[in-house]
Amino acid sequence: MTTTDVPSMSAPPAPALTHETLLGQHVARVVGGLQARYAGSGEHRRDPVAAAALARLRRADAADLTRALDVLDLVLDEFPSPLLDYADLPTRAERAAHTAICLYAVHQQSQSQPMHIPSRSLGAAARILSAARSVDGSIDQATLRRFHAVATATGPGQRVHHLRSFISLLRGEQVALDYARLARDLYLLDGEPSSVARVHLRWGRDLHRHTHPDLPDSDPQPATA
Repeated sequence: MTTTDVPSMSAPPAPALTHETLLGQHVARVVGGLQARYAGSGEHRRDPVAAAALARLRRADAADLTRALDVLDLVLDEFPSPLLDYADLPTRAERAAHTAICLYAVHQQSQSQPMHIPSRSLGAAARILSAARSVDGSIDQATLRRFHAVATATGPGQRVHHLRSFISLLRGEQVALDYARLARDLYLLDGEPSSVARVHLRWGRDLHRHTHPDLPDSDPQPATA
């Protein structure tokens, strides 16, 4: 066999990342960067530019990207090109990223601890919040009602309204959340009914299950779209 007859041993191409995965990676990069600069560590003081950026995000309309032009640089900088459409209206991914990043800014306000942590879904955060607000460790019914209001919201505007209120409760008890995961969930909630049902089931499981203290709150792998 001549050299030219040797079969190629190159590895097969890696599968393309799903839109949901690309979205999660983008939000994790943006929020993680803001959080690191806002919190500071060691000899590094809090970055006033990051603090000003979070203030801009808090003032923005988290439900409508078209009415929040002053934060487009924070939300859409280096946005994955497969998630862009260049149409007259924002894409599902753009809307989900914008909402998640703005709500993170609400959550992190005046907090010294990071309010974005990996692998904690909204359902898992609701379980921790419920325990913190309960007198006997059972599910706090007021917390459950607020959580159900988010899950049963009939449109993005109503969902963001209830989410902002719920996240204010999380901030009050210093319960952190995975904002990359939240962005992926918002993306799915804006899609087909089957995707909506999967998000609701995942939230419900995370709310009601008990985890070992040494294990993550929830499966860190994103669901497929």
